[in-house]
Amino acid sequence: MYLLIISILIVLVLSYLIYNKIKNNMDEIQYKLLEAQKKEEDALISAQAAEAARLQSEKVMLDAKKEKMDALKNAEEAKAAQEQAEKQKQEALAQAQVAKEMQEKALFESNSAKNAQQKALDDMQKAQASLSNAEDQKQVQEAQLAIAKANQDKIKADLEAANAKLAQEKAAKEIEIAKRTQMQNYIELSDAAKKKLESDLQITEAAKKNAVAELEAAKAARIELDLKLKAKEAELEQVLLKIKAAISSKEGAENKYNDAINKLEVCNKDLNTAKTNKEKVEAAAEQEKANAKAMQAKLEIEIANKVIEINTINKNEINNIIKLINYKIYSNTDYQGQGDIHVMNGTLDECKYKCNTMNNCNGFIRRESDKKCWLKDNSPTNATYNNTLNYYYKDNSTKKLPSSFNCYSGIFTPIRMNAGGDVECMSQDGKNCMWQKDDNECIKLLSNNTANIIPFSCGNKHKEVYGITGYENNEHWCNKGKLKLN
Repeated sequence: MYLLIISILIVLVLSYLIYNKIKNNMDEIQYKLLEAQKKEEDALISAQAAEAARLQSEKVMLDAKKEKMDALKNAEEAKAAQEQAEKQKQEALAQAQVAKEMQEKALFESNSAKNAQQKALDDMQKAQASLSNAEDQKQVQEAQLAIAKANQDKIKADLEAANAKLAQEKAAKEIEIAKRTQMQNYIELSDAAKKKLESDLQITEAAKKNAVAELEAAKAARIELDLKLKAKEAELEQVLLKIKAAISSKEGAENKYNDAINKLEVCNKDLNTAKTNKEKVEAAAEQEKANAKAMQAKLEIEIANKVIEINTINKNEINNIIKLINYKIYSNTDYQGQGDIHVMNGTLDECKYKCNTMNNCNGFIRRESDKKCWLKDNSPTNATYNNTLNYYYKDNSTKKLPSSFNCYSGIFTPIRMNAGGDVECMSQDGKNCMWQKDDNECIKLLSNNTANIIPFSCGNKHKEVYGITGYENNEHWCNKGKLKLN
């Protein structure tokens, strides 16, 4: 009997210690759960702020694109005005040439008329001399006829001279008009060139704003994704704590159940050994209590199992969402014909989900216009530029990717660092950079999203084409680019 009492006391003490341990664990879990809830709330608030920032950045980007379109329209109008002014200039030059030819013709005719006048005067003088020396009537008549003819020739020469003078005056006026027209055309051409320059500057500024806005929008989108990820991670932490709490509750319920079973065994023995009716009634009452406790503990175990099951489902769902969020994007990039493992059409999340279900999927190329995705493994290495495609890759990927093309002061072609660590320039034939005349033209080229890009890299590729890597000379664009990109 004494041994039984001692056994019961030991069981009670152990149960009390286990209960205290479970209670302390539950209090700690509850505290951590509250912390996790606060983290999730803070992350959601931050995510909302980040979403607002992203929307604002996208609005700025749309405004910048509108400015760029307006600038391009103005540039087209300025170009048309410049072409019209150039056409008018050519017409004025032609008009001036005609006037000059008229002037030269009038000058020639004037000289001819002067020569005719002089000849008529000479003929008249000869005729008068003949008249003075005439000896008979016949010679007198001949001399008089010669004088009359010379006089007629002089009148005719005077008339031609007058006409030539009028032609000269007309040609001079035409030249003056042509000069004025030329001057006006030069002014118009200058104004058109000025407008063209202003619109080019406007395009450059709009392109800069657009590039900055796109960068800010991308940053805001990434911040938003990171904050959503933190919120989901905090939610996951809550779920894990709930699972942990449920496991502790289950362990506590299992201990209660074992205690109740032990108590029930003791009650059964007491009931069997009871001698009086009173002892039997008391033993039966204790037996009912122990049985009730066992049933209660069993119910608690079932509840704990259900909580564990539900939260395990929640954990798996949250993990799937985290996997969907946890992608990085590399814009304007294609790996055409490299590492394709599956092609599909669907939303962005559907493409991510499909990639997540495939162990060998590292990421995918996506074309937003027709919602097409090319799922790829980790083998692609030769990235090419394409302004209609983006590369989405898993955040835990170890794959090295090239950086984005950008313009840097003093290097008049867009450059970037490729996956191999070499500087490369924007090129369409893989051996000649797309050189521009200045930094602004470089930015304009970049903003035009040129397609069919085959980058040309420094290092071994450059050596194959030109015999040097490009890094040997401090003034070479390869070396300058490396300093800028590092």
